[in-house]
Amino acid sequence: GGNLIPDREGFAESKNNHHAIIYTDGKGSFDEEIWSLEQVVERSVGYFKETGELPKPIQPKPKPGWKLWMTLQINDMFLIDVVQELLQGEGWEKNPMLSKHLYRLQKLSKGYYVFRHCYQTTLDLESDFAMKRLRSAKAFERVFKVSLSPSGFLLVEN
Repeated sequence: GGNLIPDREGFAESKNNHHAIIYTDGKGSFDEEIWSLEQVVERSVGYFKETGELPKPIQPKPKPGWKLWMTLQINDMFLIDVVQELLQGEGWEKNPMLSKHLYRLQKLSKGYYVFRHCYQTTLDLESDFAMKRLRSAKAFERVFKVSLSPSGFLLVEN
């Protein structure tokens, strides 16, 4: 058999942030909500007690006149500092230039998001290329959440 890795502390830190939700009013303004793991669990338990069903952990509820821009969780992937035109036309998802802009979310807190470049495997590099810091919801105007299709192509989620 393989070596087993013992539990680090044996529990999840409930005060850690679970996800962020970014909203836009469509006029250039952005707003954010940060949800801790504890808040998500409390909401989920309450919903389960009422309905007997498990809820989705992320439940965007924009203010009137606002709409969902994107949701963020640790290790989600994003294209940062990309102009919308690069994401249009046939074959855009195969463009090798996009890898220069592909980052994963490393840390999140209200007004402060840290992204690590997709090719970076260590945390010691803090150059502009290796790491991006966004310090407001407005900074997400040129950020696109992406996922990979089963065939390996990028899919834009927002």
